[in-house]
Amino acid sequence: MFIINELKHPDFKREGNNLSTEIWITLKEALLGFEKAITHLDGRQISIERDEVTQPGYIIKMIGEGMPIHQKGGDTGDLYVKINVIFPQELTEKQRLIADRLFNKRTSW
Repeated sequence: MFIINELKHPDFKREGNNLSTEIWITLKEALLGFEKAITHLDGRQISIERDEVTQPGYIIKMIGEGMPIHQKGGDTGDLYVKINVIFPQELTEKQRLIADRLFNKRTSW
């Protein structure tokens, strides 16, 4: 008999056969779209993309990118990527004017 202990990973959290992680994007990327790459547990680069507005806390489900399912011949769990948005700490006067003009054009979201 033997016991397997899992160590915590700095980037990924295991939930059964699924994995979860977080990435950070800028406010510009949240508004206009982004393409990021993360390094998976096996060293592969996984591309994460969106070409639309992304709300803070949005979760992208990547099917089949989780952990192998024991005794299920090639089946794997999923990877859930939570999106965090970095907001600027301050704006210049010019940036404030541009943002004000941009957001005043819309009456509702």
